[in-house]
Amino acid sequence: MNKHQTPFGLILASSLGLTISLNSFAVSCGDTITTQETLTEDLLCTDNPALTISGPGGGLDLAGFTVECSDSSNEGIYLTGLAASVTSGEVTNCFNSILLVDDGVHSVTDIEITEPDEVGVVIDSNSNFVTGVQVIAGSGDFATGINIEDPASYNQILGNFVEGAVFAGIYVEGRGNNITSNEIVGSDNFGIRLDPDGFSNLILQNIIDGGAGIGIAVNSDFNLISQNSINNNQTGISIESADNNTVNINTSDNNSVYGIAIQGTDANFNSILSNSADNNGDFDLFASDDPDCTSTNNWIGNSFTTSDPGCLN
Repeated sequence: MNKHQTPFGLILASSLGLTISLNSFAVSCGDTITTQETLTEDLLCTDNPALTISGPGGGLDLAGFTVECSDSSNEGIYLTGLAASVTSGEVTNCFNSILLVDDGVHSVTDIEITEPDEVGVVIDSNSNFVTGVQVIAGSGDFATGINIEDPASYNQILGNFVEGAVFAGIYVEGRGNNITSNEIVGSDNFGIRLDPDGFSNLILQNIIDGGAGIGIAVNSDFNLISQNSINNNQTGISIESADNNTVNINTSDNNSVYGIAIQGTDANFNSILSNSADNNGDFDLFASDDPDCTSTNNWIGNSFTTSDPGCLN
C-alpha cells in the first residue's frame, strides 16, 4: 500500500562511501500503487485484485518479473484514476489480466499475458495506449485477447500479438478506436469482431491468420478496414447488418469459405474497394443480398478469381 515510507530521504553509509536511496518500496500483493515503482521479485497473489495502480502518478515497471494470481477467478492488475501505467513483465493465471477503468489515458506496454481465464486486457475507459502486449489466450468460453467495452472510445491498440483466442483476438464494443499493426493467430471464432455499438473504428494493417472462424467480422457502421492481411481463416472479412463501412486495399487469400463477404439482407452503403482476394474455398467475393449487383453496396476495383454473383467487381 506504499504506507511505509521512511521520513529520511537518504542514508549516508560513510564507512562504505555509498549513498542509498530509501524512497522506493517493495511492492506487495494487494498494494495500491500511487507513485512510480519497480517490481523486484515475482509475486504470487491471493489478493483480488492482485495489484491496483492508481493515477495520476501511479506506475509500475515489472522489470521482467511475473505477477501471478493464485486463483484464476481473481482479477490481475487494475489501472484506475487517470494516466496509470504498467510495463515490462508478465501477468499470468488471472481471470482478467489487466483492466483499464475510470478516467483512462492509461498505458500498458511490453507485457506478456498468459493463461487468462477470460480476457487479457479489458478496456473500460477512454484514450488508453496498449502496445507491445502479447496474449496467449486461455480456454474459457469468452477467452479474448483484448476487449474494448462499450462505450470505451479513442483507444490506441498498436502492435500487439494474440494467439489462440476462443472468442476473439480483439473484441470491439466501443467507438473511435485505432486498431493498427496487430497480429492475431489461431482464433476459434473471430480475429477482430466489431459489435453494433462499436462504430467509427480504424482497423489498419493487421495480420490475421490461421483462425477457425471469421478474420474480421463487421457488425457496426462507419468503420474503415484497410490494408489488412487476412489469410487461412474460414472467411476473411464478413459484413453483416452493418452500413457505411469502407473495406479497401486488404488482402484476403486462402480462406476456406469466402475471401470478402456481405451476408444477410441488412447491410447497406458499404464500399468494397481495391481489395485482393484469391484462392478462397467457395468464392473470393460473395454477396448474399445482391444477386444482380443492384444493391446500395459498391464493389469496385477488386482483384479476384471467383465471385457470387458473377457481376461483382
